[in-house]
Amino acid sequence: MHTDLPYHIPGYNPAPEDRPHLDLFLLTIFQEGKQLSTIRAYGWHLNKLSQWLHNETEHNMITATEYDLLSWGAYLRMTYSEATQKQGISAARTFYRWLHDKEIITKNIGRVLHTPKVRVSMQRTLTRDEITRLIQVCPEETPIGKRDQALIAILVDAGLRASEVCNLDRKDLSTARHSLLVHSKGGNTDQIFLSNFCIAYLEKWLAVRPEADTDALFISIGGTRPHTRLTPRGLRIILRKRGKQANVPDVHPHAFRRSFATLRLKAGQPSRIVQILGRWKNLTTFERYSQALLGDSAFWKEAMIQYSPLKEITTDDFDRK
Repeated sequence: MHTDLPYHIPGYNPAPEDRPHLDLFLLTIFQEGKQLSTIRAYGWHLNKLSQWLHNETEHNMITATEYDLLSWGAYLRMTYSEATQKQGISAARTFYRWLHDKEIITKNIGRVLHTPKVRVSMQRTLTRDEITRLIQVCPEETPIGKRDQALIAILVDAGLRASEVCNLDRKDLSTARHSLLVHSKGGNTDQIFLSNFCIAYLEKWLAVRPEADTDALFISIGGTRPHTRLTPRGLRIILRKRGKQANVPDVHPHAFRRSFATLRLKAGQPSRIVQILGRWKNLTTFERYSQALLGDSAFWKEAMIQYSPLKEITTDDFDRK
Protein backbone atom coordinates (compact mmCIF):
# COMPACT_ATOMS: atom_id res chain seq x y z
CA MET A 1 0.00 0.00 0.00
CA HIS A 2 1.34 3.44 -0.92
CA THR A 3 2.03 5.45 2.23
CA ASP A 4 1.26 8.79 0.57
CA LEU A 5 -2.43 8.03 -0.01
CA PRO A 6 -4.73 10.51 1.78
CA TYR A 7 -6.54 7.92 3.87
CA HIS A 8 -5.49 5.89 6.85
CA ILE A 9 -7.59 3.05 8.24
CA PRO A 10 -7.73 3.32 12.04
CA GLY A 11 -7.92 0.46 14.48
CA TYR A 12 -7.52 -3.17 13.56
CA ASN A 13 -5.22 -4.64 10.91
CA PRO A 14 -6.59 -7.37 8.63
CA ALA A 15 -5.25 -10.92 8.62
CA PRO A 16 -2.07 -10.96 6.47
CA GLU A 17 -3.60 -13.13 3.73
CA ASP A 18 -6.48 -10.65 3.29
CA ARG A 19 -4.45 -7.45 3.12
CA PRO A 20 -3.57 -7.50 -0.64
CA HIS A 21 -7.22 -7.74 -1.69
CA LEU A 22 -8.38 -5.17 0.86
CA ASP A 23 -5.65 -2.72 -0.15
CA LEU A 24 -6.57 -3.08 -3.82
CA PHE A 25 -10.28 -2.68 -3.07
CA LEU A 26 -9.75 0.50 -1.03
CA LEU A 27 -7.46 1.91 -3.71
CA THR A 28 -10.14 1.16 -6.30
CA ILE A 29 -12.94 2.96 -4.48
CA PHE A 30 -10.62 5.89 -3.74
CA GLN A 31 -9.84 6.20 -7.46
CA GLU A 32 -13.59 5.99 -8.20
CA GLY A 33 -14.14 9.08 -6.07
CA LYS A 34 -15.58 7.69 -2.83
CA GLN A 35 -15.44 10.10 0.09
CA LEU A 36 -12.46 9.63 2.43
CA SER A 37 -14.84 9.15 5.36
CA THR A 38 -16.54 6.28 3.50
CA ILE A 39 -13.20 4.68 2.63
CA ARG A 40 -12.05 4.84 6.25
CA ALA A 41 -15.35 3.41 7.49
CA TYR A 42 -15.32 0.59 4.93
CA GLY A 43 -11.69 -0.18 5.73
CA TRP A 44 -12.39 -0.31 9.45
CA HIS A 45 -15.34 -2.69 9.06
CA LEU A 46 -13.57 -4.94 6.55
CA ASN A 47 -10.46 -5.17 8.72
CA LYS A 48 -12.73 -6.21 11.58
CA LEU A 49 -14.43 -8.79 9.34
CA SER A 50 -11.03 -10.18 8.36
CA GLN A 51 -10.01 -10.52 12.00
CA TRP A 52 -13.36 -12.10 12.90
CA LEU A 53 -13.01 -14.72 10.16
CA HIS A 54 -9.43 -15.41 11.24
CA ASN A 55 -10.46 -15.90 14.89
CA GLU A 56 -13.85 -17.57 14.53
CA THR A 57 -13.56 -19.72 11.38
CA GLU A 58 -11.02 -21.63 9.32
CA HIS A 59 -11.50 -19.28 6.36
CA ASN A 60 -10.20 -15.98 5.08
CA MET A 61 -12.15 -13.35 3.15
CA ILE A 62 -11.72 -15.17 -0.17
CA THR A 63 -12.61 -18.66 1.06
CA ALA A 64 -15.43 -17.51 3.38
CA THR A 65 -18.84 -19.14 2.96
CA GLU A 66 -22.36 -17.77 3.08
CA TYR A 67 -22.70 -19.34 6.52
CA ASP A 68 -19.58 -17.47 7.67
CA LEU A 69 -20.99 -14.13 6.53
CA LEU A 70 -24.39 -14.79 8.07
CA SER A 71 -22.69 -15.70 11.36
CA TRP A 72 -20.70 -12.47 11.19
CA GLY A 73 -23.91 -10.56 10.47
CA ALA A 74 -25.49 -12.16 13.54
CA TYR A 75 -22.44 -11.10 15.57
CA LEU A 76 -22.93 -7.52 14.36
CA ARG A 77 -26.58 -7.60 15.40
CA MET A 78 -25.71 -8.76 18.91
CA THR A 79 -22.86 -6.28 19.30
CA TYR A 80 -23.53 -3.00 17.50
CA SER A 81 -26.26 -0.45 16.88
CA GLU A 82 -28.43 -0.71 13.78
CA ALA A 83 -26.57 2.20 12.16
CA THR A 84 -23.18 0.51 12.70
CA GLN A 85 -24.57 -2.82 11.45
CA LYS A 86 -25.84 -1.11 8.31
CA GLN A 87 -22.46 0.46 7.60
CA GLY A 88 -20.59 -2.82 8.17
CA ILE A 89 -22.93 -4.84 5.97
CA SER A 90 -22.79 -2.18 3.25
CA ALA A 91 -18.99 -2.41 3.32
CA ALA A 92 -19.05 -6.21 3.08
CA ARG A 93 -21.63 -6.29 0.28
CA THR A 94 -19.65 -3.74 -1.73
CA PHE A 95 -16.39 -5.64 -1.18
CA TYR A 96 -17.79 -9.02 -2.21
CA ARG A 97 -19.50 -7.53 -5.25
CA TRP A 98 -16.09 -6.12 -6.26
CA LEU A 99 -14.41 -9.51 -5.68
CA HIS A 100 -17.03 -11.15 -7.88
CA ASP A 101 -16.72 -8.51 -10.62
CA LYS A 102 -12.94 -9.03 -10.61
CA GLU A 103 -13.53 -12.81 -10.87
CA ILE A 104 -11.53 -13.36 -7.68
CA ILE A 105 -14.50 -15.35 -6.37
CA THR A 106 -17.00 -17.31 -8.46
CA LYS A 107 -20.09 -16.41 -6.41
CA ASN A 108 -21.06 -13.14 -4.78
CA ILE A 109 -21.71 -14.43 -1.28
CA GLY A 110 -22.17 -10.88 0.01
CA ARG A 111 -25.72 -10.94 -1.37
CA VAL A 112 -26.71 -13.22 1.51
CA LEU A 113 -26.37 -10.27 3.91
CA HIS A 114 -29.44 -8.11 4.47
CA THR A 115 -29.12 -4.49 5.50
CA PRO A 116 -31.02 -3.76 8.73
CA LYS A 117 -33.59 -1.00 8.85
CA VAL A 118 -32.38 1.81 11.07
CA ARG A 119 -35.19 2.96 13.33
CA VAL A 120 -35.59 6.69 13.80
CA SER A 121 -35.29 7.77 17.42
CA MET A 122 -35.20 11.10 19.21
CA GLN A 123 -31.73 12.53 18.61
CA ARG A 124 -29.55 14.63 20.87
CA THR A 125 -29.65 18.39 20.45
CA LEU A 126 -28.07 21.09 22.57
CA THR A 127 -29.95 23.92 24.24
CA ARG A 128 -28.89 27.57 24.15
CA ASP A 129 -27.90 27.32 27.82
CA GLU A 130 -25.73 24.26 27.17
CA ILE A 131 -23.96 25.94 24.25
CA THR A 132 -23.38 29.05 26.37
CA ARG A 133 -21.80 26.93 29.11
CA LEU A 134 -19.58 25.15 26.59
CA ILE A 135 -18.27 28.46 25.28
CA GLN A 136 -17.77 29.85 28.78
CA VAL A 137 -15.59 26.95 29.99
CA CYS A 138 -13.05 27.65 27.23
CA PRO A 139 -10.35 29.92 28.73
CA GLU A 140 -10.34 33.06 26.59
CA GLU A 141 -6.81 34.00 27.60
CA THR A 142 -5.24 30.96 25.87
CA PRO A 143 -4.92 29.99 22.19
CA ILE A 144 -6.56 26.64 22.94
CA GLY A 145 -9.51 28.37 24.55
CA LYS A 146 -9.94 30.76 21.63
CA ARG A 147 -9.70 27.86 19.17
CA ASP A 148 -12.31 25.83 21.02
CA GLN A 149 -14.69 28.79 21.24
CA ALA A 150 -14.32 29.30 17.49
CA LEU A 151 -14.99 25.60 16.88
CA ILE A 152 -18.18 25.67 18.94
CA ALA A 153 -19.28 28.91 17.27
CA ILE A 154 -18.83 27.67 13.71
CA LEU A 155 -20.49 24.33 14.46
CA VAL A 156 -23.67 25.89 15.81
CA ASP A 157 -23.70 28.94 13.51
CA ALA A 158 -23.17 27.08 10.23
CA GLY A 159 -24.24 23.52 11.04
CA LEU A 160 -21.06 22.06 9.57
CA ARG A 161 -20.22 18.37 9.69
CA ALA A 162 -17.05 17.28 11.53
CA SER A 163 -15.23 16.47 8.29
CA GLU A 164 -16.21 19.84 6.81
CA VAL A 165 -14.81 21.73 9.80
CA CYS A 166 -11.55 19.80 9.70
CA ASN A 167 -11.14 20.27 5.93
CA LEU A 168 -11.38 24.07 6.13
CA ASP A 169 -8.35 26.12 5.12
CA ARG A 170 -7.69 29.75 6.07
CA LYS A 171 -8.07 30.74 2.42
CA ASP A 172 -11.66 29.41 2.51
CA LEU A 173 -12.67 32.12 5.00
CA SER A 174 -13.36 35.76 4.16
CA THR A 175 -14.04 37.65 7.38
CA ALA A 176 -14.73 40.84 5.39
CA ARG A 177 -17.52 39.19 3.39
CA HIS A 178 -18.61 36.87 6.22
CA SER A 179 -18.31 34.01 3.72
CA LEU A 180 -16.87 30.52 3.89
CA LEU A 181 -16.18 27.89 1.23
CA VAL A 182 -17.20 24.47 2.53
CA HIS A 183 -15.97 21.27 0.92
CA SER A 184 -19.04 19.11 1.31
CA LYS A 185 -20.15 15.50 0.98
CA GLY A 186 -19.99 14.30 -2.62
CA GLY A 187 -17.02 16.48 -3.49
CA ASN A 188 -19.03 19.69 -3.86
CA THR A 189 -17.82 23.10 -2.71
CA ASP A 190 -20.52 25.36 -1.29
CA GLN A 191 -20.34 29.01 -0.31
CA ILE A 192 -22.05 29.77 2.98
CA PHE A 193 -22.30 32.86 5.14
CA LEU A 194 -21.54 33.34 8.82
CA SER A 195 -23.03 35.65 11.42
CA ASN A 196 -21.02 38.56 12.80
CA PHE A 197 -20.97 36.71 16.14
CA CYS A 198 -19.24 33.71 14.59
CA ILE A 199 -16.81 35.93 12.67
CA ALA A 200 -15.80 37.60 15.95
CA TYR A 201 -14.85 34.23 17.49
CA LEU A 202 -12.94 33.23 14.35
CA GLU A 203 -11.00 36.50 14.28
CA LYS A 204 -9.97 36.04 17.92
CA TRP A 205 -8.67 32.56 17.07
CA LEU A 206 -6.84 33.62 13.93
CA ALA A 207 -5.09 36.39 15.87
CA VAL A 208 -3.38 33.80 18.10
CA ARG A 209 -3.24 30.78 15.77
CA PRO A 210 0.32 29.39 15.88
CA GLU A 211 2.33 29.26 12.69
CA ALA A 212 2.16 25.83 11.08
CA ASP A 213 3.16 23.97 7.93
CA THR A 214 -0.52 23.55 7.07
CA ASP A 215 -3.02 26.19 5.95
CA ALA A 216 -5.75 24.41 7.94
CA LEU A 217 -8.12 26.83 9.67
CA PHE A 218 -8.14 24.66 12.79
CA ILE A 219 -4.97 22.96 14.02
CA SER A 220 -3.96 20.89 17.01
CA ILE A 221 -2.16 22.58 19.89
CA GLY A 222 -0.02 20.32 22.02
CA GLY A 223 -0.45 16.56 21.99
CA THR A 224 1.62 14.14 19.95
CA ARG A 225 1.18 16.02 16.64
CA PRO A 226 1.11 19.76 17.44
CA HIS A 227 0.37 22.33 14.74
CA THR A 228 -1.15 19.79 12.35
CA ARG A 229 -4.63 19.82 10.81
CA LEU A 230 -7.32 18.97 13.33
CA THR A 231 -8.94 15.59 12.62
CA PRO A 232 -12.58 14.58 13.19
CA ARG A 233 -11.40 12.32 16.01
CA GLY A 234 -9.51 15.21 17.57
CA LEU A 235 -12.60 17.40 17.26
CA ARG A 236 -14.72 14.79 19.05
CA ILE A 237 -12.16 14.58 21.87
CA ILE A 238 -12.14 18.38 22.27
CA LEU A 239 -15.93 18.60 22.45
CA ARG A 240 -16.19 15.69 24.86
CA LYS A 241 -13.61 17.34 27.13
CA ARG A 242 -15.42 20.68 27.09
CA GLY A 243 -18.70 18.88 27.74
CA LYS A 244 -17.30 17.29 30.90
CA GLN A 245 -15.95 20.64 32.07
CA ALA A 246 -19.30 22.35 31.48
CA ASN A 247 -21.33 19.43 32.87
CA VAL A 248 -23.07 19.02 29.52
CA PRO A 249 -23.59 15.35 28.57
CA ASP A 250 -23.22 13.72 25.16
CA VAL A 251 -21.44 16.56 23.34
CA HIS A 252 -20.34 15.60 19.83
CA PRO A 253 -20.12 17.33 16.43
CA HIS A 254 -23.41 16.08 15.00
CA ALA A 255 -25.35 17.27 18.05
CA PHE A 256 -24.37 20.78 16.96
CA ARG A 257 -25.62 20.15 13.42
CA ARG A 258 -29.01 19.10 14.76
CA SER A 259 -29.00 22.08 17.14
CA PHE A 260 -28.28 24.39 14.19
CA ALA A 261 -31.63 23.26 12.78
CA THR A 262 -33.73 23.14 15.93
CA LEU A 263 -32.56 26.47 17.36
CA ARG A 264 -33.21 28.27 14.08
CA LEU A 265 -36.67 26.70 13.82
CA LYS A 266 -37.45 27.73 17.39
CA ALA A 267 -36.32 31.27 16.58
CA GLY A 268 -38.95 31.34 13.83
CA GLN A 269 -36.85 30.82 10.71
CA PRO A 270 -38.88 29.03 7.99
CA SER A 271 -38.03 25.35 7.70
CA ARG A 272 -37.28 25.58 3.98
CA ILE A 273 -34.69 28.32 4.63
CA VAL A 274 -33.11 26.25 7.42
CA GLN A 275 -32.93 23.24 5.10
CA ILE A 276 -31.15 25.32 2.43
CA LEU A 277 -28.74 26.94 4.91
CA GLY A 278 -27.85 23.53 6.35
CA ARG A 279 -27.42 22.10 2.83
CA TRP A 280 -29.75 19.18 3.46
CA LYS A 281 -30.56 17.82 0.02
CA ASN A 282 -32.79 15.11 1.49
CA LEU A 283 -35.96 16.46 3.09
CA THR A 284 -36.47 13.21 5.03
CA THR A 285 -33.08 13.59 6.71
CA PHE A 286 -33.82 17.20 7.63
CA GLU A 287 -37.21 16.29 9.07
CA ARG A 288 -35.59 13.56 11.15
CA TYR A 289 -33.24 16.12 12.68
CA SER A 290 -36.05 18.55 13.39
CA GLN A 291 -37.99 15.80 15.20
CA ALA A 292 -36.01 16.74 18.30
CA LEU A 293 -38.54 19.55 18.70
CA LEU A 294 -41.28 16.99 19.39
CA GLY A 295 -40.14 16.74 22.99
CA ASP A 296 -40.12 20.52 23.54
CA SER A 297 -43.58 21.16 24.99
CA ALA A 298 -42.87 24.86 25.62
CA PHE A 299 -42.07 25.37 21.93
CA TRP A 300 -45.26 23.68 20.79
CA LYS A 301 -47.39 25.49 23.37
CA GLU A 302 -46.05 28.84 22.16
CA ALA A 303 -46.57 27.81 18.53
CA MET A 304 -50.18 26.83 19.23
CA ILE A 305 -50.86 30.16 20.93
CA GLN A 306 -49.07 32.34 18.39
CA TYR A 307 -50.74 30.81 15.34
CA SER A 308 -54.15 29.91 16.79
CA PRO A 309 -57.07 30.80 14.45
CA LEU A 310 -58.92 32.08 17.51
CA LYS A 311 -56.30 34.81 17.87
CA GLU A 312 -57.97 36.72 15.03
CA ILE A 313 -61.52 35.56 15.79
CA THR A 314 -62.21 36.12 19.48
CA THR A 315 -62.76 39.57 20.94
CA ASP A 316 -62.30 38.48 24.55
CA ASP A 317 -59.08 39.45 26.34
CA PHE A 318 -57.91 36.04 27.56
CA ASP A 319 -54.68 35.52 29.46
CA ARG A 320 -52.05 33.56 27.53
CA LYS A 321 -51.95 30.48 29.75
